[in-house]
Amino acid sequence: MIYDKLAWLQWAQTKDGAKGINRPEKLAAKLFGSSTDQQNEVAGFTSPEEFEAERKRLLEGGNK
Repeated sequence: MIYDKLAWLQWAQTKDGAKGINRPEKLAAKLFGSSTDQQNEVAGFTSPEEFEAERKRLLEGGNK
């Protein structure tokens, strides 16, 4: 993880880092598995009623 932090610090001082592109891959994630491999689902709602219905479903333990 120290390597990852140092690589990020070095990258942050480059032109790519200033633009936020070509971020170095994390070595720790490759070695130990990445918790970011599990993407969180993001949902958008067009009305308060739609939000409340989904909130109720989740609070009741429902799955999609």
